[in-house]
Amino acid sequence: MNQKIINIMETLKNEFKIHYQQQGDNKFEVQTAIYEAGHRTFFQFELSSDTIRCETVHIVGYINTEKGISNDDLLNLLRENYFGRFGDQAHILALK
Repeated sequence: MNQKIINIMETLKNEFKIHYQQQGDNKFEVQTAIYEAGHRTFFQFELSSDTIRCETVHIVGYINTEKGISNDDLLNLLRENYFGRFGDQAHILALK
């Protein structure tokens, strides 16, 4: 395991109060406050001599709309990520 990756994960843990669990050589599952609602987030790192690439996958669990998050809020966030900042780097798949 590369120490650079561990340093990144430890910084995330300390700055954002998350927990993580190593899933493979360079793959981690991140546990946040929304983990209890079935949300799951994974980071997969790839290293080269001068670059660190991080692929992030987030699986949405359920959303309690009684706590201030509406369906419209979620759809707007997904649309912003897909058409805005991340362009063709973000993909959305919904299954029921």
